[in-house]
Amino acid sequence: TSLTTIHCVTSLTTIHCVTSLTTIYCVTSLTTIYCVTSLTTIQCVTSLTTIHCVTSLTTIYCVTSLTTIHCVTSLTTIYCVTSLTTIQCVTSLTTIQCVTSLTTIHCVTSLTTIHCVTSLTTIHCVTSLTTIYCVTSLTTIHCVTSLTTIYCVTSLTTIHCVTSLTTIHCVTSLTTIYCVTSLTTIHCVTSLTTIHCVTSLTTIHCVTSLTTIYCVTSLTTIQCVTSLTTIHCVTSLTTIYCVTSLTTIHCVTSLTTIYCVTSLTTIQCVTSLTTIQCVTSLTTIHCVTSLTTIHCVTSLTTIHCVTSLTTIYCVTSLTTIHCVTSLTTIYCVTSLTTIHCVTSLTTIYCVTSLTTIHCVTSLTTIYCVTSLTTIHCVTSLTTIYCVTSLTTIHCVTSLTTIYCVTSLTTIYCVTSLTTIQCVTSLTTIHCVTSLTTIYCVTSLTTIHCVTSLTTIHCVTSLTTIHCVTSLTTIHCVTSLTTIHCVTSLTTIRRVTSLTTIRRVTSLTTIHRVTSLTTIHRVTSLTTIHRVTSLTNIHCVTSLNHRLQRSQRLVAICKDNLIYKRIFILKN
Repeated sequence: TSLTTIHCVTSLTTIHCVTSLTTIYCVTSLTTIYCVTSLTTIQCVTSLTTIHCVTSLTTIYCVTSLTTIHCVTSLTTIYCVTSLTTIQCVTSLTTIQCVTSLTTIHCVTSLTTIHCVTSLTTIHCVTSLTTIYCVTSLTTIHCVTSLTTIYCVTSLTTIHCVTSLTTIHCVTSLTTIYCVTSLTTIHCVTSLTTIHCVTSLTTIHCVTSLTTIYCVTSLTTIQCVTSLTTIHCVTSLTTIYCVTSLTTIHCVTSLTTIYCVTSLTTIQCVTSLTTIQCVTSLTTIHCVTSLTTIHCVTSLTTIHCVTSLTTIYCVTSLTTIHCVTSLTTIYCVTSLTTIHCVTSLTTIYCVTSLTTIHCVTSLTTIYCVTSLTTIHCVTSLTTIYCVTSLTTIHCVTSLTTIYCVTSLTTIYCVTSLTTIQCVTSLTTIHCVTSLTTIYCVTSLTTIHCVTSLTTIHCVTSLTTIHCVTSLTTIHCVTSLTTIHCVTSLTTIRRVTSLTTIRRVTSLTTIHRVTSLTTIHRVTSLTTIHRVTSLTNIHCVTSLNHRLQRSQRLVAICKDNLIYKRIFILKN
């Protein structure tokens, strides 16, 4: 109808049903143009085979062996294309420039520019892809809606069902991007294998051999990662930085940063973990909700079901943290084996070889502990400070402080013991409710069923305290053997070798007693002062004043029973 010019055409075979084609210029062996309405210019085309049903294609320029353009409505420019095989059903593709061996573009609506592409195989069902620039051997782009830019990609295999991916830059051998909605930038990636079902991943930067990213919604940045294997079902992970051989991240919702991690194996089902920094060989983090920071950890094996653990800092070979809710800080721990079912433990600081913490609710601080073996079922223990080889703390509710303890073996069923300070080899504390302070005790063996004993001070080798309710103070006792069933004994002061106190109810003070052997069934004896070798006090009820030196009986001897200077009252 209104074809304007055909100029210098050598062996053009057929132009059929063309309405307003403007110019065909210097075409050598163009085979067929079929049903073209308003094609403007075809210039310097050597062996273009077929253009079919094109409505408003503007310019095809310097095309050597383009095979077929089929059902293109408003394609603007194809420039310097050597062996492009097929463009089919493209509506408003703007420019294809300097493409050597692009095979197929199929059902593309508003793709803007393809520039300097050598061997791109297929672009299929792309709606508004903006630019593909300097791509050598990209195989397939499939069902992409609004991908903005692919830049300097050498051998990217497949991009499938991507909606609004912004930029892929300097990617050498990325295999597959599958079902990605709004991935912003992939930059300098060498051999990334698969990105699958990613919605709004922002940036992947300098990744060499990352294998798979699967079902990631809003991951922000992966930067300088060498051989990360799999990221699976991650929603809003912010940054992975300088990771060498991280194997798997699985079902992570809002993990913020992984920084300088060398061989971390698995992060699984983590919701809002903030930072993992300078970790060398951490094996598994499993079901962690809001863990904040892991910093400079070398060979931590497993963190399992941790909700709001804040910081793990400079830990070398911590094996397992299991079911911890709100543990705040683990700092400079070398070989801590297991923390199990801890709810709100605040700080573990400079611990070398602590073996197990089990079912601890609100333990505040463990500080400078070398080889503490087990803490079991402790609710609100506040501080353990400078403990070397404490073996077991079992079922302690609100023990406040253990300070400078070297080889304390067992604390068992203690409710509200306040302070243990400078204890070297205390063996067992059993069923103590509200014992306040143990101070400078070297080799105290057993405290058993004590309710409200206040202070034990400078005791060297006290063996047993048994069933004491409200004993207030034991002061400077060297080798006291047994205190048994004492209810409200107030003070024992500077006693060297007192053997037994048995069933005493309200004895107030024992002062400077050297070798008193037994006190038996004394109810309200107030004070024993400067007694050296008293053997037995038996069934004394109301001796309650200091014995006068003038009121005394001379020692008598009867059947080998010696009474030495027995001080009595006036009555």
